[in-house]
Amino acid sequence: MNETTNTHQVTVDVFDTEGDRYLLHSGPDLINQTLKTTAWEPLTLQVAKLFLDAMHEPTVLDIGGNLGAFAVPIGRYIQSRGGTLHTFEPQRMLYYQLCGNLFVNQLSNCHAHHLALGAEDGTIDVPQLQLGEHSNLGALSLDRQLADRARRAKTSEPVPLKTLDALNLPPATLIKIDIEGMELPVLKGGRAYLERSGWPVLLLEVWGPQYPRLKPWSDALLKYVREDLGYECHILGELGIAQHPSNMPLLIQAGTSPNALDFSRHPNRR
Repeated sequence: MNETTNTHQVTVDVFDTEGDRYLLHSGPDLINQTLKTTAWEPLTLQVAKLFLDAMHEPTVLDIGGNLGAFAVPIGRYIQSRGGTLHTFEPQRMLYYQLCGNLFVNQLSNCHAHHLALGAEDGTIDVPQLQLGEHSNLGALSLDRQLADRARRAKTSEPVPLKTLDALNLPPATLIKIDIEGMELPVLKGGRAYLERSGWPVLLLEVWGPQYPRLKPWSDALLKYVREDLGYECHILGELGIAQHPSNMPLLIQAGTSPNALDFSRHPNRR
């Protein structure tokens, strides 16, 4: 296969990984390198599929789409039963790569959006990271207090900032949010949408104790999810799994081994 070179001097090729195809580049980015041989964050994919198995014609939101490491396998998983996925990515080059990966997998049930989500509508400056220089493009945070990497970027560009409440989206059944400290603003800007959707399942990035500097962000997020929104939330590694009492597809209990959870179909599932 012929390779192409982009303006940042990285080569691009197609890789087949665990039944999916990905346009990946030669830069040092962690997700790009991982997907050349195996799935990215398989635990999140596994948990998402457990919930989706209990849902008919699901609508999934992938907030923090990156290059499609979640959107591609989950979009394919729900395609055969009429499922739809909306994925959001504010970094323009990653958004282009995301669109390419949806196209190369022929996932017509998936919709990509080049915008950021938050607590209010407006615009936000998004750093333009060099593909050939940064080892973890997905670690970019748009939270001003966490934006160490953003301060090192040479250029930035304005990107639309929207709330979930303001978007004309169909009701969601599952929402995955992994956006480096911006999870709480997204939920605050989407409270009406969550209620309109019947309180969908939430899969959230929750930083663990190995990141003590980030503990205030995780504590504030979990407090809002549990106390303000009324969700029950279990933590599995760095994955927060939240279900609302009015909409619980699965029964989650402590597993037989430490730091493990057992999942089963909820007996009162409507």
